[in-house]
Amino acid sequence: MNNENEYQMKGNAMIGAGIFVALFWILAIPFESFAGVDVPQHPLFFPGQVFHILGAILAVFGYFGIYLFQRKESGKLGSYGFAIAVIGMMFFLADAMIGIVVFPELAQHAPALTEATGPLFTGRALGFYIMFAATNMIGIVVLAISMLRANRFPTRATYLFLVGGILFNLPPIPAIHFVLVAGGVIWGIGAVGLGRAMRA
Repeated sequence: MNNENEYQMKGNAMIGAGIFVALFWILAIPFESFAGVDVPQHPLFFPGQVFHILGAILAVFGYFGIYLFQRKESGKLGSYGFAIAVIGMMFFLADAMIGIVVFPELAQHAPALTEATGPLFTGRALGFYIMFAATNMIGIVVLAISMLRANRFPTRATYLFLVGGILFNLPPIPAIHFVLVAGGVIWGIGAVGLGRAMRA
């Protein structure tokens, strides 16, 4: 497979990632947070988590394309950003798997565990969620900075990818729920732009 075809495939993956991640956040609009027994029982929860999973998987493939596309120009910073971004997106995938498999079962059989004051959203579990989001945010930031330095991707798409990645990884508290939603959509638009650049 030549480089052009490989970039097109990775570009398609990044476009798909942008679309699916944006759809996940759009379907999350009715929720003030992801805590509470009513959330996993909402009719939009399951399809949203499916988009969450698909977006995360495709983003990993897309990140490989970004890394290869700018490898010479981005240097070590690009390598570090790629590695952290992939780990962060795998955490984003793990979060989706927990949501789609664990939350509905708990909502049905142990609803108290899903409340905002329950063990899934406090203590050690909360620490893991914070680590997941922080790693994802740091990876996106470092990767975006490497893209700006390498100057192989459109600046506007890169900034959308950067700003959106920061916003949707902020703490998921009700007061800023729509900030997270906006961030996910912004990241998705940026990801589509980056994917189109790899296809050009």
